[in-house]
Amino acid sequence: MNDLQRFEFDETMVRTVDVDGQPWFVAKDVATVLGYDLTTNMTRVLDEDEKGIHETNTLGGTQKVSIISEPGLYRAIIQRQTGRMTDPAARQRIKDFQRWITAEVLPAIRKTGTYSTAPAQVHPELVSRADLARMVLEAEEEKQVMAAALEAAAPAIAYHDRYVANGDAALVRVWAAQFGISDPKAREMLLAAKVIYRFSIGWRWSQAKQRKVEEYEYRPYARYIEWFDLRPQHEAPRYHNGQVRQTLYIRQEFALQLGAKLGLAPVHQAGDAA
Repeated sequence: MNDLQRFEFDETMVRTVDVDGQPWFVAKDVATVLGYDLTTNMTRVLDEDEKGIHETNTLGGTQKVSIISEPGLYRAIIQRQTGRMTDPAARQRIKDFQRWITAEVLPAIRKTGTYSTAPAQVHPELVSRADLARMVLEAEEEKQVMAAALEAAAPAIAYHDRYVANGDAALVRVWAAQFGISDPKAREMLLAAKVIYRFSIGWRWSQAKQRKVEEYEYRPYARYIEWFDLRPQHEAPRYHNGQVRQTLYIRQEFALQLGAKLGLAPVHQAGDAA
Protein backbone atom coordinates (compact mmCIF):
# COMPACT_ATOMS: atom_id res chain seq x y z
CA MET A 1 0.00 0.00 0.00
CA ASN A 2 1.25 3.49 -0.87
CA ASP A 3 2.01 5.36 2.38
CA LEU A 4 2.35 8.78 0.74
CA GLN A 5 -0.38 11.25 1.61
CA ARG A 6 -1.42 13.47 -1.28
CA PHE A 7 -2.40 17.13 -1.00
CA GLU A 8 -3.02 19.66 -3.73
CA PHE A 9 -1.71 23.21 -3.82
CA ASP A 10 -2.85 25.36 -6.73
CA GLU A 11 -3.30 22.25 -8.95
CA THR A 12 0.16 20.96 -7.99
CA MET A 13 0.45 17.66 -6.11
CA VAL A 14 2.36 17.84 -2.82
CA ARG A 15 2.95 14.51 -1.09
CA THR A 16 3.96 13.91 2.53
CA VAL A 17 5.00 10.86 4.52
CA ASP A 18 5.22 10.17 8.25
CA VAL A 19 8.76 9.52 9.49
CA ASP A 20 8.96 8.73 13.21
CA GLY A 21 5.83 10.77 13.83
CA GLN A 22 7.02 13.81 11.87
CA PRO A 23 5.76 14.99 8.46
CA TRP A 24 8.32 14.89 5.63
CA PHE A 25 7.69 16.24 2.14
CA VAL A 26 8.52 14.71 -1.23
CA ALA A 27 11.37 16.90 -2.51
CA LYS A 28 10.32 16.78 -6.16
CA ASP A 29 6.87 18.15 -5.34
CA VAL A 30 8.26 21.02 -3.26
CA ALA A 31 10.86 21.83 -5.94
CA THR A 32 8.08 22.03 -8.54
CA VAL A 33 6.08 24.50 -6.45
CA LEU A 34 9.19 26.60 -5.81
CA GLY A 35 9.98 26.72 -9.53
CA TYR A 36 13.16 24.62 -9.65
CA ASP A 37 13.95 22.80 -12.89
CA LEU A 38 16.00 20.22 -10.97
CA THR A 39 15.20 18.94 -7.48
CA THR A 40 18.93 18.73 -6.67
CA ASN A 41 19.25 22.50 -7.13
CA MET A 42 16.97 22.84 -4.09
CA THR A 43 18.20 19.96 -1.91
CA ARG A 44 21.91 20.75 -2.26
CA VAL A 45 21.52 23.77 0.05
CA LEU A 46 19.96 21.66 2.82
CA ASP A 47 21.85 19.97 5.65
CA GLU A 48 22.09 16.19 5.72
CA ASP A 49 19.58 15.90 8.57
CA GLU A 50 17.05 17.94 6.56
CA LYS A 51 16.85 15.52 3.64
CA GLY A 52 16.67 11.79 3.11
CA ILE A 53 15.36 8.88 1.07
CA HIS A 54 12.06 7.12 1.73
CA GLU A 55 10.97 3.76 0.36
CA THR A 56 7.28 3.59 -0.53
CA ASN A 57 5.22 0.65 -1.74
CA THR A 58 3.32 1.10 -5.01
CA LEU A 59 1.47 -1.20 -7.37
CA GLY A 60 4.65 -1.29 -9.45
CA GLY A 61 6.78 -2.32 -6.48
CA THR A 62 8.98 -0.51 -3.98
CA GLN A 63 10.16 2.93 -5.08
CA LYS A 64 12.60 5.35 -3.49
CA VAL A 65 11.75 9.02 -3.26
CA SER A 66 13.79 11.97 -2.02
CA ILE A 67 12.17 13.70 0.96
CA ILE A 68 12.85 16.78 3.10
CA SER A 69 11.93 17.49 6.71
CA GLU A 70 9.73 20.30 7.97
CA PRO A 71 12.75 22.50 8.90
CA GLY A 72 14.22 21.64 5.50
CA LEU A 73 11.01 22.78 3.84
CA TYR A 74 11.13 26.16 5.62
CA ARG A 75 14.78 26.56 4.69
CA ALA A 76 14.07 25.74 1.04
CA ILE A 77 11.28 28.33 0.99
CA ILE A 78 13.48 31.00 2.59
CA GLN A 79 16.42 30.25 0.30
CA ARG A 80 14.18 30.53 -2.74
CA GLN A 81 12.76 33.86 -1.64
CA THR A 82 16.25 35.32 -1.21
CA GLY A 83 17.71 33.87 -4.40
CA ARG A 84 17.34 34.86 -8.03
CA MET A 85 13.54 34.90 -8.13
CA THR A 86 12.54 38.47 -8.95
CA ASP A 87 9.14 37.89 -10.54
CA PRO A 88 6.54 39.32 -8.08
CA ALA A 89 3.96 36.71 -9.10
CA ALA A 90 6.42 33.87 -8.46
CA ARG A 91 7.36 35.31 -5.07
CA GLN A 92 3.69 35.64 -4.14
CA ARG A 93 3.11 32.01 -5.10
CA ILE A 94 5.87 30.96 -2.71
CA LYS A 95 4.39 33.06 0.08
CA ASP A 96 0.98 31.51 -0.56
CA PHE A 97 2.56 28.05 -0.48
CA GLN A 98 4.28 28.80 2.84
CA ARG A 99 1.02 30.09 4.31
CA TRP A 100 -0.85 27.00 3.05
CA ILE A 101 1.69 24.66 4.64
CA THR A 102 1.80 26.38 8.03
CA ALA A 103 -1.87 27.36 8.32
CA GLU A 104 -3.60 24.33 6.80
CA VAL A 105 -1.54 21.22 6.04
CA LEU A 106 0.66 20.90 9.13
CA PRO A 107 -2.05 21.69 11.69
CA ALA A 108 -4.39 19.21 9.98
CA ILE A 109 -1.76 16.46 9.93
CA ARG A 110 -0.88 16.93 13.58
CA LYS A 111 -4.48 17.01 14.77
CA THR A 112 -6.06 14.28 12.69
CA GLY A 113 -3.33 12.59 10.67
CA THR A 114 -5.16 13.61 7.50
CA TYR A 115 -5.70 16.64 5.32
CA SER A 116 -9.05 17.73 3.93
CA THR A 117 -9.85 20.62 1.61
CA ALA A 118 -13.17 20.95 3.45
CA PRO A 119 -12.40 20.92 7.19
CA ALA A 120 -15.25 20.19 9.56
CA GLN A 121 -16.92 23.16 11.16
CA VAL A 122 -16.14 23.55 14.84
CA HIS A 123 -18.98 24.83 16.97
CA PRO A 124 -17.73 26.83 19.97
CA GLU A 125 -20.41 25.40 22.26
CA LEU A 126 -19.13 21.86 21.54
CA VAL A 127 -15.48 22.62 22.26
CA SER A 128 -14.30 21.74 25.75
CA ARG A 129 -11.77 23.71 27.74
CA ALA A 130 -9.27 20.90 27.20
CA ASP A 131 -9.81 21.09 23.43
CA LEU A 132 -9.36 24.83 23.45
CA ALA A 133 -6.15 24.53 25.46
CA ARG A 134 -4.83 21.91 23.05
CA MET A 135 -5.66 24.09 20.03
CA VAL A 136 -3.91 27.09 21.59
CA LEU A 137 -0.81 25.02 22.36
CA GLU A 138 -0.69 23.60 18.84
CA ALA A 139 -1.03 27.06 17.31
CA GLU A 140 1.78 28.31 19.53
CA GLU A 141 3.92 25.33 18.51
CA GLU A 142 3.44 26.23 14.83
CA LYS A 143 4.57 29.79 15.53
CA GLN A 144 7.63 28.58 17.44
CA VAL A 145 8.65 26.17 14.67
CA MET A 146 8.44 28.89 12.04
CA ALA A 147 10.22 31.42 14.26
CA ALA A 148 13.06 28.95 14.87
CA ALA A 149 13.39 28.29 11.15
CA LEU A 150 13.52 32.00 10.39
CA GLU A 151 16.07 32.59 13.15
CA ALA A 152 18.29 29.80 11.86
CA ALA A 153 18.11 31.26 8.35
CA ALA A 154 18.75 34.86 9.46
CA PRO A 155 22.50 34.89 8.59
CA ALA A 156 21.77 33.53 5.12
CA ILE A 157 18.98 36.06 4.59
CA ALA A 158 21.20 38.97 5.70
CA TYR A 159 24.01 37.79 3.44
CA HIS A 160 21.74 37.37 0.43
CA ASP A 161 20.07 40.74 1.00
CA ARG A 162 23.50 42.39 0.97
CA TYR A 163 25.22 40.50 -1.81
CA VAL A 164 22.76 38.50 -3.89
CA ALA A 165 19.87 40.84 -4.61
CA ASN A 166 20.83 41.05 -8.29
CA GLY A 167 21.69 37.37 -8.65
CA ASP A 168 25.19 38.33 -9.80
CA ALA A 169 28.50 36.49 -9.68
CA ALA A 170 31.67 37.83 -8.04
CA LEU A 171 35.35 37.57 -8.79
CA VAL A 172 37.22 35.29 -6.41
CA ARG A 173 38.93 38.30 -4.78
CA VAL A 174 35.55 39.97 -4.16
CA TRP A 175 34.10 36.77 -2.69
CA ALA A 176 37.23 36.32 -0.54
CA ALA A 177 36.94 39.85 0.86
CA GLN A 178 33.43 39.03 2.07
CA PHE A 179 35.00 36.31 4.24
CA GLY A 180 37.97 38.38 5.38
CA ILE A 181 40.69 36.55 3.42
CA SER A 182 42.95 37.51 0.53
CA ASP A 183 42.59 36.41 -3.07
CA PRO A 184 45.74 34.20 -2.98
CA LYS A 185 44.61 32.59 0.29
CA ALA A 186 41.15 31.91 -1.14
CA ARG A 187 42.58 30.22 -4.24
CA GLU A 188 44.97 28.21 -2.08
CA MET A 189 42.09 26.96 0.08
CA LEU A 190 39.88 26.20 -2.94
CA LEU A 191 42.68 24.20 -4.54
CA ALA A 192 43.41 22.31 -1.31
CA ALA A 193 39.72 21.43 -0.90
CA LYS A 194 39.64 20.21 -4.52
CA VAL A 195 36.87 22.60 -5.42
CA ILE A 196 38.89 24.13 -8.28
CA TYR A 197 42.01 23.13 -10.19
CA ARG A 198 44.62 24.74 -12.46
CA PHE A 199 43.98 24.08 -16.13
CA SER A 200 47.03 24.49 -18.37
CA ILE A 201 46.30 26.38 -21.58
CA GLY A 202 49.81 26.80 -22.96
CA TRP A 203 52.71 29.16 -22.39
CA ARG A 204 53.90 32.73 -22.88
CA TRP A 205 57.30 34.39 -23.10
CA SER A 206 58.28 36.25 -19.92
CA GLN A 207 60.51 39.26 -20.58
CA ALA A 208 61.36 39.49 -16.89
CA LYS A 209 62.45 35.85 -16.64
CA GLN A 210 63.68 35.58 -20.22
CA ARG A 211 62.03 32.21 -20.65
CA LYS A 212 58.75 30.48 -21.34
CA VAL A 213 56.29 30.36 -18.43
CA GLU A 214 53.18 28.23 -18.16
CA GLU A 215 49.78 29.85 -18.62
CA TYR A 216 46.82 28.39 -16.78
CA GLU A 217 43.26 29.14 -15.70
CA TYR A 218 41.33 28.18 -12.61
CA ARG A 219 38.37 25.89 -13.31
CA PRO A 220 35.86 24.15 -11.01
CA TYR A 221 35.60 20.40 -10.63
CA ALA A 222 32.46 18.97 -12.25
CA ARG A 223 30.59 18.42 -8.96
CA TYR A 224 30.92 22.12 -8.10
CA ILE A 225 30.38 23.56 -11.56
CA GLU A 226 27.03 25.16 -10.66
CA TRP A 227 28.72 27.22 -7.96
CA PHE A 228 30.89 29.01 -10.51
CA ASP A 229 30.72 30.92 -13.77
CA LEU A 230 33.64 30.78 -16.23
CA ARG A 231 33.44 33.94 -18.33
CA PRO A 232 35.47 34.66 -21.49
CA GLN A 233 37.39 37.94 -21.42
CA HIS A 234 37.21 39.01 -25.06
CA GLU A 235 38.78 42.39 -24.37
CA ALA A 236 41.93 40.79 -22.91
CA PRO A 237 44.91 39.68 -25.06
CA ARG A 238 44.50 36.13 -26.34
CA TYR A 239 46.88 33.32 -25.54
CA HIS A 240 49.60 32.36 -28.00
CA ASN A 241 47.32 29.75 -29.59
CA GLY A 242 44.51 32.24 -30.12
CA GLN A 243 42.40 31.01 -27.19
CA VAL A 244 40.30 33.60 -25.36
CA ARG A 245 41.21 34.15 -21.75
CA GLN A 246 38.58 33.04 -19.21
CA THR A 247 38.07 34.27 -15.66
CA LEU A 248 36.49 32.34 -12.82
CA TYR A 249 33.53 33.92 -11.04
CA ILE A 250 31.63 32.62 -8.00
CA ARG A 251 27.84 32.63 -8.18
CA GLN A 252 26.70 34.64 -5.20
CA GLU A 253 23.72 32.37 -4.52
CA PHE A 254 26.22 29.64 -3.59
CA ALA A 255 28.74 31.93 -1.85
CA LEU A 256 27.69 30.99 1.69
CA GLN A 257 27.72 27.29 0.89
CA LEU A 258 31.19 27.57 -0.61
CA GLY A 259 32.42 29.48 2.44
CA ALA A 260 30.95 26.86 4.78
CA LYS A 261 32.76 24.11 2.88
CA LEU A 262 36.04 25.89 3.61
CA GLY A 263 35.09 26.59 7.23
CA LEU A 264 34.61 30.32 6.60
CA ALA A 265 31.93 32.72 7.80
CA PRO A 266 31.16 36.14 6.27
CA VAL A 267 32.68 39.06 8.13
CA HIS A 268 30.49 41.84 9.47
CA GLN A 269 30.65 45.01 7.43
CA ALA A 270 30.28 48.55 8.73
CA GLY A 271 26.60 49.38 8.81
CA ASP A 272 25.45 45.77 9.09
CA ALA A 273 22.90 44.97 11.75
CA ALA A 274 24.39 43.50 14.89
